[in-house]
Amino acid sequence: MPRKVVAAWEPSAPGLWYCNWKIWLEARRRLDRALAPLELHAREFWMLAIAGRGNVSQHEIAALCGLDPSSLVAVLDGLERRGWLRRQPNPRDRRMHWVQRTEAGDRLFARALRALNVPRRGSWQRFPRPNSGSWWPPLRNWL
Repeated sequence: MPRKVVAAWEPSAPGLWYCNWKIWLEARRRLDRALAPLELHAREFWMLAIAGRGNVSQHEIAALCGLDPSSLVAVLDGLERRGWLRRQPNPRDRRMHWVQRTEAGDRLFARALRALNVPRRGSWQRFPRPNSGSWWPPLRNWL
């Protein structure tokens, strides 16, 4: 007689992992919506953020984004085609490529940060102190 397969946890139960997953999905949706006027997606934004002006390997970017290196290549190809990233072979290891933002990528990244209205230093001062008991309403509005 076949055994009934039972999930280890009930996804509709609002536990910690489920709530984190829902927050992540909502954050990604909002990020995609805010970046749409720039014709940029959340995944591309994070790759631009990680690459910066320094030399970062494709494998390091894949690890930081939680992607398989083979699925990263297509995204990098698109960013490179649009002139926002460049890949260069590592002179010490032909198997490795360095990734870095171009000047156009730097300009796009700066525009993306403005579009996202990234909080500046000190912007958290508008929230009440945690022990005041009134931290949830302003935090909820900010999220």
